[in-house]
Amino acid sequence: MSKWLFVATPENWQRCLEKRTWGVKERYKTALQRIKTGDQILIHLTENKTAGICKVVREYFEDISIMWEGDEIYQHRIGIEPLKLPPYPIDAKNSYDKYLRAEHGSSRGYFGNAIRAIPDDEFLIV
Repeated sequence: MSKWLFVATPENWQRCLEKRTWGVKERYKTALQRIKTGDQILIHLTENKTAGICKVVREYFEDISIMWEGDEIYQHRIGIEPLKLPPYPIDAKNSYDKYLRAEHGSSRGYFGNAIRAIPDDEFLIV
């Protein structure tokens, strides 16, 4: 089982959560295709907060139905199911600064890619 870091705006995260689906632009298609059923995803919001952990319940598929009104179609998708969601997103800055800043530098760089694999120890820290 692999661990992944996904980054989204708070608004898009709410839409993903409601539909139990994560969608991305063409440039992230290859990364999304590497994700397998049972993998876990740490959801990071652009306001430097952690929204929770989900597991993948459906591997990569394409769908052109509109899910994110007013946005792009994000036709490259996976199915997700929440595992652990706090009542409110948790500030990620303190834990990042304490455990990861020395190795990775600015949190902007660490959270700057919308999808990427992360090691188990970092998954637990963030």
